[in-house]
Amino acid sequence: MIYEALRKELRAKRYRMTAQREIVLRVFVNSGGKHLGAEDVYRHLVARKYKISKATVYRSVELLSKLGFLRRLEFG
Repeated sequence: MIYEALRKELRAKRYRMTAQREIVLRVFVNSGGKHLGAEDVYRHLVARKYKISKATVYRSVELLSKLGFLRRLEFG
């Protein structure tokens, strides 16, 4: 599953699979292929009463993108 692949990749790069990183990834996995930005993920999690900072979401998205689990798209 994607979560186990992420755990292995994080360990190989000397990162940890934190609960925050996992929940951010889950939002993308469960998005049904919709294009989401970090702000969208943050709003989604806050609306569902998760205690997570905006900075943590942005850092998690950046790391997941750097490791190839997310693809960064630029519009405009």
